[in-house]
Amino acid sequence: MTTVELTVDHDTENVMTTTTPSGHTFTMDSKTEPGGEGPTPVELLLASAAACSLIDVRIILEKKKYDVIDLRVHAQATRREDHPRRFEDIHLTYEVAGDVTKKDLQDACELSVEKYCSVLATLETPPQLSWTANPQTDAP
Repeated sequence: MTTVELTVDHDTENVMTTTTPSGHTFTMDSKTEPGGEGPTPVELLLASAAACSLIDVRIILEKKKYDVIDLRVHAQATRREDHPRRFEDIHLTYEVAGDVTKKDLQDACELSVEKYCSVLATLETPPQLSWTANPQTDAP
């Protein structure tokens, strides 16, 4: 097993930043209105699921020697109104431009969703969650 770690820092009222283990820093915002500092964590979760699967589909199609001109996935999710406002369902629609057959695209999507995509697998079977609270006596 591999351990993945990162820290999210609270910057202002609604804004947080993190640096990923691969060295990418980005901003998240808890505001859902347009014009915020960045996407919400829930938006990133949906985008991560879609992107993870799309990467798998591209790799599978390339291994089958397809000339993929354009590839995209549209993610649509239904979210609960009450807390916790989790996703109740997620639907992914894959589109490809190129010489890919429908069957091979369907096979690639199925392999991604059912076998390879780490994000979708995590959503399908949630990990054990634990937490610790550490009050700091000295402010940074």
